[in-house]
Amino acid sequence: GVVEETTREDPLSIWSVHKLMAEKYLRVHAVKEGVFSTSLRLANVYGPTANFITSDRVVLNRIICNALAGNHLTLFSNRYLKRDFVHVDDVSRAFIMAGYAEGRCMMNGRHYYVGSGQAVSFQELWGIVASEVERATGQVVRIENDDSVPTEPLDMRSFSIDISGLKDACGWRPDYSPAEGVRQSVAAFLRRT
Repeated sequence: GVVEETTREDPLSIWSVHKLMAEKYLRVHAVKEGVFSTSLRLANVYGPTANFITSDRVVLNRIICNALAGNHLTLFSNRYLKRDFVHVDDVSRAFIMAGYAEGRCMMNGRHYYVGSGQAVSFQELWGIVASEVERATGQVVRIENDDSVPTEPLDMRSFSIDISGLKDACGWRPDYSPAEGVRQSVAAFLRRT
């Protein structure tokens, strides 16, 4: 489904519970003590980082690095599910714009979602990666399906981000579509190798 600021909070992992708890602390301090804060909830972030060694710690970067290394890509039983992936440059701009919003309209302990606003299936995204790597390097990237790997319930959900809350609050919107972000990431990773 589409996730927005009014979506009911129902964390399904300990990590998510801890993040939500931190947001709630910020909200209480904003309301009771006037501490200015805003929380940004990030979709699946990807793209080149300052430290190339840590680039493969996020799923889409790992997929891109595997394809560039000549490895085949594997899809699992959740390959038709859709997710929102957001480029790290768009995330950086979201933090800057939220921090410099006019009149502190955003600094009231609220949360906003940061995503591309475009949900794509894993199958479609792996296809984009394979096409971009082939275009950039000439090497064919094979994609295989493996339904034998057990999939956690948390991994069996689709979601996209409604970015209108942050757009309305501070004017932010993403510059990169998933295809443009993958193209930029492939080029950046190739320059580093």
